Amino acid sequence: MRTHLTVVPADQLIIVDGQVLRFAFPAPSEIHAVQWHAGKGHIEYKDGSLNRELGANDYAVEIQPFVALWEDEKVRLDAIEEAERNRPPTLEEAQKRFTDAIQGRLDAFARTRSYDGILSATTYATSTAPQFKAEGQYAVEARDMIWAAAYVILDAVLAGERPMPSLEELFQELPELKWPDNENSLGSGKRV
Repeated sequence: MRTHLTVVPADQLIIVDGQVLRFAFPAPSEIHAVQWHAGKGHIEYKDGSLNRELGANDYAVEIQPFVALWEDEKVRLDAIEEAERNRPPTLEEAQKRFTDAIQGRLDAFARTRSYDGILSATTYATSTAPQFKAEGQYAVEARDMIWAAAYVILDAVLAGERPMPSLEELFQELPELKWPDNENSLGSGKRV
């Protein structure tokens, strides 16, 4: 027996124990709403008639059919959600995940030297400070090296020559990112 139920047929609404579902369901045309809370409730009518009070003995006939409709719809929606969760990504989704992961890796690498991201780091390639200039130039080279390798992998996937690698496999195939050693290190101050 469910504790709480609200039914509003005109709104295609059934709420069971606080969980709202909206869907088309059969209901007597004269009913405006049904309310059930902790063993008692009532039926409200469209024509202005007095509410019909309901007690525990009315549950099986007046409440349970709406609960069953709600439960059937919940099972249907849960199955759709489960299927969506378990479906393999489309090629476009896999490609976006692939490129987002690479960009995230590049940005995370740049942040190890306090840059906002790889784009920020690359702007330092023309800096007058030797360390920033070296880091900026390396950021440009690293970005180009990573994306060039990534596009070779992606092109092979798109050509059907290989499956899309997992992110772990992808990162193992891409060149290592490692800042060049610089004796004139300025520490880890923020570079934007």
